[in-house]
Amino acid sequence: MTVFEQDVSGITTVQPGTYLSQQAYIDKHLRLIDVSKVDRKKMSKPGSIVLGSAIYNMFRKKLGQLIWLEKTRVEFSFDVSMLASLLKFLSINEIFYINDVIQSIIDSKDQCMFLPILPEGTLGVQGVVDASLAGRIDESSQGARALGLTTLGTDLFSPVDVVSRKVRRKGSSS
Repeated sequence: MTVFEQDVSGITTVQPGTYLSQQAYIDKHLRLIDVSKVDRKKMSKPGSIVLGSAIYNMFRKKLGQLIWLEKTRVEFSFDVSMLASLLKFLSINEIFYINDVIQSIIDSKDQCMFLPILPEGTLGVQGVVDASLAGRIDESSQGARALGLTTLGTDLFSPVDVVSRKVRRKGSSS
């Protein structure tokens, strides 16, 4: 049985280990972008939400919040990368997309944990690498890696470095 205790500061105690949670940050800052008063038809074409507009600025603010939250929710890295790459082509569809990601994080905010204090035992380093070739909207590739610590014999994984980004090809092949 897993035991959870949380105080106001966001410290959560779980057996085994102690975690720093982002629940308080999510409760205070993370909100959906309100689209109830916007003309959805005018904003339906790619690029129709222009730099400097109120909704563009709100999108950028929410994207920044998601980049911060991505530190504890690695599974949203691909979505955050995709949203960041669509700034030039912003439309109501991307607003709906970012709202879906935000809602998913709000619904599962209890999973937003920073690096845990690992239980006693032999420490090990574990790496995970993945790639999606030509899987992005612009047919480019997405790559990701996570490097972390684990206590051997447990299923705890403590990410130390996580990267998910568009893969840029260098050089040429012969």
